Amino acid sequence: MEKIKINENQLRSMIVESVYKHLMEDSELYDTTLGGGKLGETDNFYGCKNIKVRWHGEFSDPELIYNGMTINYYDVENMLVDEARDMGIDENDDMAFENFVQEHESEIQDYIMEYGEKEYNPFEDDNMTESKKSGGIKLNEKKMMNIVAESVRKVLNES
Repeated sequence: MEKIKINENQLRSMIVESVYKHLMEDSELYDTTLGGGKLGETDNFYGCKNIKVRWHGEFSDPELIYNGMTINYYDVENMLVDEARDMGIDENDDMAFENFVQEHESEIQDYIMEYGEKEYNPFEDDNMTESKKSGGIKLNEKKMMNIVAESVRKVLNES
């Protein structure tokens, strides 16, 4: 087997990238270990194919996700209910309200981009220190060692 030479920063970068990729691909692990509910995408918002809903469980508000930005689900839904009422649409008529939302998908996307927050990524360098402080990454030592070992194996096999 041929030996490769890399410095510490290269190794760190490769492992971080590989661990992040591994977590993104393993939805069961990803959904349950990074805290704050599912970080993956789930259902579409009222059938809008580009706006996803992130569910955090029954004790926290869901979020809408669009183009790397997140916003509180209920803030957007309440705004849309008000707009639908103003236009004479019954928000209790599920089909009519869903059609209204889908017809205004581009305006909702603009709203999310303007008032939403950049989606949190615990593996971006700017967030690494903050993530450690806030306890944002919740992996026990065994899971983390397995992820790192698998990631290192993948990195070495790809080299």
